[in-house]
Amino acid sequence: MAINFKAQLAAPTGPFQFDYNSPIFAKSHLNGCSIITAGDVQALFGVPAKPLVDEQVATATGVIIFSSQQDDNGYAYLTHACKRQAIGEGLGDRRTLTVETTTFLTEDGAKKQFQSDHSLDAKVTPISAPIGDEVYFSYTTGQNPELTVRKGRFMLNISTFDQSKRPSDQQMIQQLTPVAQTIVSRLKDY
Repeated sequence: MAINFKAQLAAPTGPFQFDYNSPIFAKSHLNGCSIITAGDVQALFGVPAKPLVDEQVATATGVIIFSSQQDDNGYAYLTHACKRQAIGEGLGDRRTLTVETTTFLTEDGAKKQFQSDHSLDAKVTPISAPIGDEVYFSYTTGQNPELTVRKGRFMLNISTFDQSKRPSDQQMIQQLTPVAQTIVSRLKDY
């Protein structure tokens, strides 16, 4: 452990990121931890972010068929999730920003996923602010409110949890919109 610490101090390499070597997924994927920053947490909650992140990586490449859209083609995808928490003042003060990404090989796959999610989610609210190619606010499984954004071949589900208060849907949309715009603006490098 101390050897790794000394090696990182001498020649920092940055955070480790998983890579995939799959014959059915030969393009880059979107790592959620590479597009959210401590500054996003600060902007959302008004306090600094904790230094560590919670990352969930895909263990395999998925393939989805949108038969309900009369499409029998298989669309390959990879999922990833990243959570960043704000520094709190004790128990009952947990605040989290989560970005779940789904990367498709083609934009058509992402468009079909967006349409499918839009038709299945509850309490769908359109968003007038420009965020990505398509966006809406809704409640997903487990009553989790989130912004769903499609940008090219990428899908992003951006959500927040604030244990200290429960904002209304409109307050949550107002809070998430500028953060989501900033996050999506970082996709120009993908």
